[in-house]
Amino acid sequence: MLSVASALSMDFEFVRVDLFSIGGKVFFGELTFWPYSGYYLGDQRALGGLIEVDNQFTGRTAPGT
Repeated sequence: MLSVASALSMDFEFVRVDLFSIGGKVFFGELTFWPYSGYYLGDQRALGGLIEVDNQFTGRTAPGT
């Protein structure tokens, strides 16, 4: 599993790779790009300006984009 996690994470400065071993087979769970379970202590509004997210219900993008 370590070799799989290493291969999946090699292009990223920080990423948590979730893998599962079931019945001797390795299954991919997810890649997480934020430490501390995504709990951000800073100004939450600042995060909205970092990425553009389309809102599928209104067609608007996130504030600050």
